[in-house]
Amino acid sequence: MIACLDEKIAREEVETLALGIPEWSAELESSGDSTFTDDVAKTDLAAIHQ
Repeated sequence: MIACLDEKIAREEVETLALGIPEWSAELESSGDSTFTDDVAKTDLAAIHQ
């Protein structure tokens, strides 16, 4: 899950932001997932969001 907390995103920033999200996501995946304490917690969150 990725969230942008800026109040506004300028038209000029949209393409850079859109192209950067996949790169950032790949970096996070390659560094391991330390957010969740275990797979059960991760699965629970995924189920809630369905």
